[in-house]
This record gives sequence, C-alpha cells and structure tokens, in this order.
Amino acid sequence: MKYNKDDLVVYGTNGICKIDDVQKMTFPMETEEHTYYVLKPIGNRTSTLFVPDNREELVSKMRYILKREEIDAILCAPKDKEIKWIEDKNERANEFKRILKDGNPEDLLYLICCIYERKSVLTEKGKKLTSADDNVLTSAEKLVREEFAYTLGITEDEVGEYIREKIEG
Repeated sequence: MKYNKDDLVVYGTNGICKIDDVQKMTFPMETEEHTYYVLKPIGNRTSTLFVPDNREELVSKMRYILKREEIDAILCAPKDKEIKWIEDKNERANEFKRILKDGNPEDLLYLICCIYERKSVLTEKGKKLTSADDNVLTSAEKLVREEFAYTLGITEDEVGEYIREKIEG
C-alpha cells in the first residue's frame, strides 16, 4: 500500500484530505471485499471519500501534500513553461478540467497565470472572462491557496503575497 492512516494527501479537486482509515470493505453492487482509503477533506469534515486501493485511476488522484522546499522549488524554478490560451471554448474547457483533475501544483500555477493574462487582455477591451473560465480560475486558486497555506503555516489570504515574494525575489 502506498498510503497509511493519518497521512495527509491531496485528492483531485477535493483538496487536502486526511486518511482517516484504511479498511477492508464491501460496498453494495460489489461481490468482493477490497481495501479502501477513507478520506476526510480538511475543508469539509462532514464529507467522507472512499478510494479503493485496487483502482489505480482513483488512487492516482492522490498525492502527498507538498513540503515547503517543494513549494519554494516550484516558485523559484525558471519559468520555461506556460499554458497557452485555447480559443475553442470546448477544447479549452476540457484541457482546464484535465489540469484541475490532475491537481499538479505547478500546472495549476501555470493555469492561473494563463487565465490572469487572458483576463487582463479582456479587461483592456472592456470585457470579462466567461463564467466557465472564471470558475476554473476560482477552483485552481482555491486548491493552490489551501495546500500552500497548510504547508507554510500561513492563512490562505497570505498565500498570494508569499508567491509574489518568492517569484520576485
């Protein structure tokens, strides 16, 4: 098994979760018993997620939360990558959804930058982001803020300033 009880992980778009338990269970519609990770999102303690350890496509959505050194490395790394704006709204929606679902912190930061750049261009023309793009931006920012704040021991409101200081420094 890759994860243990009490580990802190990020699970897809659910954010940081504590592995509350690892137990064998049989759910309705199943014929065999399987081991499940029982996850409790820290931002929503009333929610419980069950991730079967034999379903790689679900387990692959889990990863350990970043350490401070990893956050700093992402922020201080050369910015040789970017996410280009995709004009086709359906193609863009699919790509943005994939990035959110994958939950890679570096890609989330690039996604946020991409949408901010587009927002700036639109603002100059007196226009706004579509609600779909704005929702993606909100979701990406929430995931980054939650994880960075937790790891760094700061409030979510302080994350933006931390990021700016690291990038500019």
